[in-house]
Amino acid sequence: MINVDHKFNVSLFRFVVVGLLMNLCYFLLYLGFVYLYSSVFFAALASYFLVLPATYFMSSRWTFDSQNRPVFGKGLIYFLAVYLSSGVIMAAIIGLLTNLGVDYRISWCFGAFYAVSHNFLLSKYLVFKE
Repeated sequence: MINVDHKFNVSLFRFVVVGLLMNLCYFLLYLGFVYLYSSVFFAALASYFLVLPATYFMSSRWTFDSQNRPVFGKGLIYFLAVYLSSGVIMAAIIGLLTNLGVDYRISWCFGAFYAVSHNFLLSKYLVFKE
């Protein structure tokens, strides 16, 4: 029998690895969109949603090891709900902090901290629960 704590730690480690990779992609897209359009809210939202397909695939197949489940279906709907709500809240945090005078890169870090917490907990216990 697999130790629950070990399984949680493996999922958390994999979530961090996928998260770092996806956030690097996200942050680079974010910087590009800020440069092109100068709207931090649009940049945050657009870049977040462009990275979602890769995040879902990696989360479903590696992070939470749900390879026996169908790629599409209830899990995808839950995933989209979790990540869409997280993306909107993250973009709102970034926009609010930037409007208050915080540098847009620092604002992104605060938004990302919220999103990581939100996404891991809801992915682990709702989207890809066993």
